[in-house]
Amino acid sequence: MNRTRRLAVLTAPLLLLAACSSGDASPTPSDDPAVTTTGSADASSADTTAMTDMAGKDAAQGEDGHDHDHGAAGAGTSPTAEGFTIVPVTASFDSGYSGEFAFSIVTEGTTTAVTEFETHHEKPLHLILVNHELTAYLHLHPELGDDGVWRTPVAFPVDGFWRVVADFVSAGTPVLLGTDVVVGSQPMTMSNFTEEVRDAQNGPYTAVLSGDTAHEGSRPLKVTFTRDGAAVTTVNPYLGANAHMVAFSPALEYAHMHPNDGFVDGTMTFTAPALAHGFHKLFLQADFDGEIRLFEFVIEGK
Repeated sequence: MNRTRRLAVLTAPLLLLAACSSGDASPTPSDDPAVTTTGSADASSADTTAMTDMAGKDAAQGEDGHDHDHGAAGAGTSPTAEGFTIVPVTASFDSGYSGEFAFSIVTEGTTTAVTEFETHHEKPLHLILVNHELTAYLHLHPELGDDGVWRTPVAFPVDGFWRVVADFVSAGTPVLLGTDVVVGSQPMTMSNFTEEVRDAQNGPYTAVLSGDTAHEGSRPLKVTFTRDGAAVTTVNPYLGANAHMVAFSPALEYAHMHPNDGFVDGTMTFTAPALAHGFHKLFLQADFDGEIRLFEFVIEGK
C-alpha cells in the first residue's frame, strides 16, 4: 500500500455540531458523480442499534493483488473506533441543502485533529453518504485542509437522516467511522425492503447479481454485465480496482468489497462478509466508457 507523506498532528478547536442554512453555497462537481435516488421506501421508524453479524471488513485479497481485507475497525455505526472520532462541523442542514460538508477526524477524547493518512485505493479518505432508507447514495473524496478539517461539496438529493461513513487508513490502522446528519425536518426512518433485487440498469448497461452471502453452503457473489444485451468485455480501473461495491445492513452497518480477480466473460466475483438476517442494500460503482456508473441491488442475509 502506498503511503502519503506523513503529516504532523495538529491541535484544532473542538468542532461543534450546530445548525446552519444552505445560504448561497453551491458545490463544485464531484470526482464521483454517481448519485442515485430510487424513490421513497416504505420505511418504518426504527433505532440504529447495530446488528453484529456484519463485520465491516473488505473481502479477502484477490488474485489482482489488491488488499480486499484491510481488517477495518468498526462497521461505520459509531463515530469512535480505534482511538479516532469523526466530528462534523455541522450535523443539521436545511431542506435540499447544496454546499460544503466539513468534518474532522480527531484523536478520541481530545480536540487534536489527525492529519496523518495513508493512500487507500488512490485516496487518503473515502466518504460514503447514504440516507437511512437506503435509497440515495454518494461516494465522495474530501480534501484535507491545513487546519485539519476535511471539506467536500455535497448536494443531498433527498431530505431525511443520512449516515456518513469515513473509510480511511491512518498509521497503518484501517478505520471505519460513522455518524448521522439530518437534512430538513424529517422523522428518522429505516429501510423496509421486502424482496430481493438482483438486476440493475444504468443507461445501456445491465448488471445481474448471482450467488449468496458468506454462510454455510453459500456461493460467491457474482455480477455479470451486458450492454444492450451483448456481453461486456472491458472495464476501466476505478480507484485501484475493477469496481467498488458497498453493502449496508438494515441497521446501516457497512462493508466494502472489491472484485477478487479480473473481469472474466463480463463477470466480477466478490467474496462477501457474512450478512446479518434481513435485506441489505448493495451499491456497485464501475467505470464503463469513462463514466462511473452506479448499480443497486437488494440481497437478503440468511
